[in-house]
Amino acid sequence: THTLYLENRKSLSITGVKEVISFDEESISIITCMGSMELRGSGIKIGSFNTDTGDMMIEGKFAAIVYLNDANGKEGFFKRLFR
Repeated sequence: THTLYLENRKSLSITGVKEVISFDEESISIITCMGSMELRGSGIKIGSFNTDTGDMMIEGKFAAIVYLNDANGKEGFFKRLFR
């Protein structure tokens, strides 16, 4: 399963995370069981990531949460729109 819980745009809990592709203070790119995802904002840092369960906690000020493709690897609507 894959869930997101965002509290006050500052604390994000995600389940179903398979892999972290890249991260810095302004963005994190991850692969979840529902497809690729990008998180954007400022002061972003990974609080914890359990690779066995796929649970991740992230802190920072979030401005955008974007799915880049679906679980089948197809590009999402916005990814196609903004080429």
